[in-house]
Amino acid sequence: MSRLGPYNQRQIDGDFVLTELQKLGNLVFAPKFHLTKEWVLHGDSLSGTGFPWTPLGDFIRDITNTTYTNNAIGGRCIEYPVVEDDLMAALMTDFSLANKSTVCQFGVNDYRSLLTLYKNQYAYQQNALSTLLTLSVPQNKIITAQEFEIRTGTWVDFAARPWALQNTSRAGSYIETTVVGRFISVCFILLSDASNNLWSINVDGVEVNYNTIPKLVGENFGQSFSVLIDTGESGPHVLRIVSRGAGGAGSQWVDYACAFDYNDPDARNVLMVLPYVYDYQGRGDTGGSIDDYNIVMGGLKNAAEACKKAGLPVFLYQPDNASVLYRDDFIHPTSTSLNILAKDIVKGITYAE
Repeated sequence: MSRLGPYNQRQIDGDFVLTELQKLGNLVFAPKFHLTKEWVLHGDSLSGTGFPWTPLGDFIRDITNTTYTNNAIGGRCIEYPVVEDDLMAALMTDFSLANKSTVCQFGVNDYRSLLTLYKNQYAYQQNALSTLLTLSVPQNKIITAQEFEIRTGTWVDFAARPWALQNTSRAGSYIETTVVGRFISVCFILLSDASNNLWSINVDGVEVNYNTIPKLVGENFGQSFSVLIDTGESGPHVLRIVSRGAGGAGSQWVDYACAFDYNDPDARNVLMVLPYVYDYQGRGDTGGSIDDYNIVMGGLKNAAEACKKAGLPVFLYQPDNASVLYRDDFIHPTSTSLNILAKDIVKGITYAE
């Protein structure tokens, strides 16, 4: 572990210069995103069904002659695939997903949200990182919290998420396992009491993360956050997750960890479709300032760049806003615009013919 440097060299997060990233164009990363013959879509109302416009995924499907599972729901934000129990259960246990690529389309509801987490660049970024990691890390190398050894304290199963563990004892309790892989990711679920969102992560006896993310008490659903650590070598490594929170019933929640290597052959392709840029002046919109938008865009780009640094096939697509025509609600593009968007996405990807 001699390669572990200062904290900001050990944890991969928001140190990418956005102005440089923006110079790289629409599809930010190379090689290209590959759309498998069967794929999965997670998103909000631009991709959801039951609306008076054709979902984005239907256009992509028709252009590429592929089939897809649509998990999009109107009003959802970036953390939805991770915090929604049924979707996360599939990501953890449905091994057919190991060979399917994913299109992820969020952001509009994120920057219009009034929740505290979405107003903090680092907090939102680690929230986005949870989703992009969960969708892209090798499924066969995920270690659920319940597969860890309980070393100290009281940890209990959580019925709605049978892979997770909750710590109900005092701070300092920890779970431990041995992992093999250069990169280690750990996923947590945030709770409404910020004092209970405090953890440390130790790798081979070295503390490499000690952090809390504030969250407003009373917000009505959990978000997730993840950390991604570069150990510098494949290991094996002893991974220890330590509760530093206040304790109490159901107060601490660990989802899973994953250890993998750079350009891991079992990693899954993910395309993150960024939101449109809106005109904030004189609109009938219900919320979202340019500052809020910049937090979300920056967080999504930084999270994707963190995955790229670990060799995960996570790609970004930023729409060309000049071609967007909006419906009368000032939020949703027309079906014509979504069709144009789909065609532009397909130009920059490869897909199974």
